[in-house]
Amino acid sequence: MNYTQEQLENMAQRLTGTKLAYAEKNADNESFDFGFGETAGKDFTYALHVTCSFDVIPRDEALEAGERVRVFGYDASAAEFQNYISAFFGKEIIRVAVNEKNDLWLDLGDYWVVFDTDEYSDDEAWRLTGTAPGAPALIASGMELRAE
Repeated sequence: MNYTQEQLENMAQRLTGTKLAYAEKNADNESFDFGFGETAGKDFTYALHVTCSFDVIPRDEALEAGERVRVFGYDASAAEFQNYISAFFGKEIIRVAVNEKNDLWLDLGDYWVVFDTDEYSDDEAWRLTGTAPGAPALIASGMELRAE
């Protein structure tokens, strides 16, 4: 099925209202799980698999200074990642946005978490999947946003 850019961006909205339940760093990616059926009106779990770096930005500074507090890339250890990210477990996703570079922005209230695609790369940067029957996976690279 062919989707418009707007329809694809709206698929990311599935995360709105879910809570970050779990995160794990592996050798070549990070995985984030949302929901687990604990959010009212949301019966499904969503998984976000990330191969790109991501930033954690305090909301009060985010858009004014453009200052990024914490950037996670491949150099972060699994323990460092787990210690930092576990502070966000249980936080509800208030808003979700996908910008023109296909970066994924998650609003956690006091913080933004921004998954940065390389706008010149066609390598997969992030993938959002759900357990709802027939729900397509949303896949982003710097060159395209698509559903499979």
